[in-house]
Amino acid sequence: MSQIGATLAGSYDYGEVARSILIAIAASYAALDLGRPYNRRARLARAAWLTFGATAMGIGMWAMHFKGLLAFRLPVTVAYHWPTVLVSLVIAVLASAIALYVATRQEMRPVQAWIGSLIMGGGRQPCITLAWLPCDWRR
Repeated sequence: MSQIGATLAGSYDYGEVARSILIAIAASYAALDLGRPYNRRARLARAAWLTFGATAMGIGMWAMHFKGLLAFRLPVTVAYHWPTVLVSLVIAVLASAIALYVATRQEMRPVQAWIGSLIMGGGRQPCITLAWLPCDWRR
């Protein structure tokens, strides 16, 4: 009998889920703390601190989502394609850089806030999709 289309029953490791939430909180605090006071500084200093903030936020966002993927337990072995996982990390950092750039401008209008939010949200999806899609399923 074929099992094509059969449903896999999964469960969550709630300890991993809690660590994922803590990673998100710590990364958000670090990124916003790094990016906050530097919009009044010289261009080079602002660029350096925005780079640090974007890196902190991107790695934190990526780590939170990847930790969430690892928290989901399936009755099969799941192996991730590491080059693709690293591409999702780069996308998260770039999306964070654009969003922090928009958020730390001298003047931010509602349209700019929406654009930054959409870019940040759009950078989150590849973290999940790219890390999960090219996986290797084994029983």
